Amino acid sequence: MATAQVGEREAKLFRAARALGRFVAWGDLPRHVVEQALQEGGEAAGLSASECRSTLRSALDWSIAHNQSRRDAA
Repeated sequence: MATAQVGEREAKLFRAARALGRFVAWGDLPRHVVEQALQEGGEAAGLSASECRSTLRSALDWSIAHNQSRRDAA
């Protein structure tokens, strides 16, 4: 997110949270660790704390709900 242009930062945060959310769903990473790291990254990139929280909640909730089981690696 640090290299994202203004206007792209929230979308990058959203994609990162959705990508990492599968590891939360699988039990590989604790949700609070992912949220804290992405919150810090989003704020460092210039997003407000509330923008980060809202985006992270939405993206992680979606990813966890849709990645309950691991798929076999192709």
